[in-house]
Parts: sequence; structure tokens; C-alpha cells
Amino acid sequence: MSFNTISQNKTIIETCKLCIENKMFYLANNMINGLVYNFFNISSFNNEFKNILTPKIKGTYIILLETNGIGHFTQMKELITLLNNEFKCIGIIAGNYREIVNNYAQENNIELLNLEEPEFVKEQRIDYLINETIRYILKYSFLDYKIISKFVSERNPSFFINLHLPIKLMTCLTQPVFNISTQNRLNFDNDYDKIMLDDKFDKFSKNAVLFSSYMIHNSNLRLHKIAIDCQDICDKNHLTIPPLISNFDKISQRSSNIIVCYFNIIPSTSIYNIMSQFKKFNFHIFLDFIPEQAVLSELSDNILIKKVSSDFHNIRKNCIGVISSCGVETIYENFKLSIPMICIPSNSEQLFNAYDHERKIPGFLWTHQLNSDHIEWLVNFNYSTEYLEKHTNFCNYLKKKIYYLLI
Repeated sequence: MSFNTISQNKTIIETCKLCIENKMFYLANNMINGLVYNFFNISSFNNEFKNILTPKIKGTYIILLETNGIGHFTQMKELITLLNNEFKCIGIIAGNYREIVNNYAQENNIELLNLEEPEFVKEQRIDYLINETIRYILKYSFLDYKIISKFVSERNPSFFINLHLPIKLMTCLTQPVFNISTQNRLNFDNDYDKIMLDDKFDKFSKNAVLFSSYMIHNSNLRLHKIAIDCQDICDKNHLTIPPLISNFDKISQRSSNIIVCYFNIIPSTSIYNIMSQFKKFNFHIFLDFIPEQAVLSELSDNILIKKVSSDFHNIRKNCIGVISSCGVETIYENFKLSIPMICIPSNSEQLFNAYDHERKIPGFLWTHQLNSDHIEWLVNFNYSTEYLEKHTNFCNYLKKKIYYLLI
């Protein structure tokens, strides 16, 4: 690949950034199409078009899995289990390598293809994200597209399930694609003005949340838009299904002195300092990556840091409350367990989540800056009649059958 080609594509990406910042999504999407659907991939297009005309392996599907965080992985596991009697998953295309995804694929004998999607969740610096996006799109355009096309063509599935992986593939233009996403539940217009006034995150990253949905929804001709929501919303634009979360038979008794924490980025020192003030409570902090030993050695005795594991589910069953980032699956699981929670958005998408959860879920607070009053609220939380009524409705909604959507 020549320097001129790289330089030209970098200019295109910078222009895309400008378009996204100013909500000119149509132009940005078309420019990315020009990068991906290029001369180098003609042989792949030919194979894909041939596949379109061949009989499909009935009842089989490939999952496109976004792996920034663990939420989409949780959804995938639940989906595969729910669909197991009628359909067979014959492949997973994951945005990044994740050990838990690898282990799951091996244990269930499912072919897995890992890409190198930028770490949008854990890294928020715009210069980094732009550089990573340039690198990723160039690699995808000139190398990965052929690999993915071959992976899909060899398996020739009946349909795709996309768990919010924003990739482009010619086959997906004509094959049925079920885009099952928590983002589909968001009313972007409803909260957009308030979110744009929030100075925690920049304009580009906020609009990029909308653009990721736009790109998926406008890259497939036979798209079925399905929203994962905690309420059964009637909307002509999409179907709504209950959260794809772990099944907890009982609610938390909140009888332990443990506050469970989960963050998808390393917490700031100020958060540790607030926790250290509450000596009567033990804070079990679950992280994807363990901090350096120097950081661990300075923590108060009532703070324990662990890598995310099955303990996260077990300890929550009796904990007094949860402090976490502001994703979706964990929030719905906490509500199912009837645990009050405080959430700290760690990226722009989670800021949209915060406003949505605030309207729909009782026992939920969100903040950009954790303080001692928040923890006091958490440990002294009392259940209102409204809370109990909404909790009952939510638990009943979780029983709704969803497998028929793909039949």
C-alpha cells in the first residue's frame, strides 16, 4: 500500500470525523463505503454474490459481536441458548479478541473469527480514536474484508444476528440481518440537547454514538431492527424484546456488608478515597484489568479488587448495593435482583444510557462524580410502593418468549 493511498484515506477519515461532528451521517457513511467496497475486494464480492444464489444451510446463523465491554457477550450467550432448539450458530465474528469469547466458542464448538476493532470504551482520547479508526478501516478494507468474506462464504448461513458490530459486508446487503441492540431502545432526539450540553464528553464522541447505529441500519437491505429494553415499547420502527440477562431466581436480601462495584475503566483515586471513608462496608471492585501493584498497595483495607468472574454474580445476590459504570445488562440484572445502584457513565454511549435508565428504573442514580452522599443513599435505600410495582412488572416482562421473532 503506497504512502499516497494511506494519506488519501487519512484525509477521508478526517473528513468523516467532521461530518460526524456535524451530524452529516449520510456523507460519512458513503465515504466509508468508498473505502471498504474497493477494487482490492472484487474477487471477494464475486464469491459473495455466487453464495447469494446458492441454497442456504437452513436454520443456521452467524453472530456479529461487538466486544467493547462484556454486555454484548452476555446477550450472545443468552440468545444462542434461547434459539438452540430451532437454530444453530455456526460462526462468531468478534470485534476484538476476548478470552471469555474464545473460551465460550471452544467449549461450544463454534468457529470464531477475531478482528481488531479500536477500544472505543476503554480509551476516550479523540486523537487516539481517530488514529485507531484510520488504522482499523485501512486494515479492514485491504486485509480483513477478504478474511471475513471467506469465513462467511464457506459457512453460507441462513441469516445474521448483529450485536452492534459496525462492520460492512456485501453479503449482509442481501441476507437477512437481525440487528439486536440496546441502542435501538434509545430515543436520541429526546435527550440529545441535554446530552450535548454535558461537558464531560466531546461533541464527536456523542454524535459517534448516533452514527454507529446509523451505519448499521443503513448498511443492510433486509434489516430487522430489534430493541432490547426493560419495558415493552410498541413502536412501528422496531420490535422490542426483554433484556438478555442471567436468570436470578431470588432477589437480593441485602444482608451482607458488601457493596459490589464494576467498572469498564480503571477508577480514579478519588473514588477509592470516598470508599475508604465507609469502614463498615467492604467494596468488592470487579475490573477487566487489574491495576499495578503500586496502586493496590495503597488501597484501604475495606477495598478489594478482583478480575471479572462468576463471583460477580454470586456476591451480588446478597450485597447491599452496586456502584458501576452505566452500561445496560448489569443495570438490568441489578434491577432484577432488586439492588439499588449508583452509576458513573464512562463514555458517551453510557451518558445516553443514564438518561434512559433514570426514566425507567427506580433505585437508580447516576453521577459524573461519586461522593459520600451517594453511598449514604445506597446503604440506606428503602423500597417504595412504586419501586415494588415496577420491579414486579419488569420480572413479568422478562418471561416473554422471543425465539419466535426469528422463525
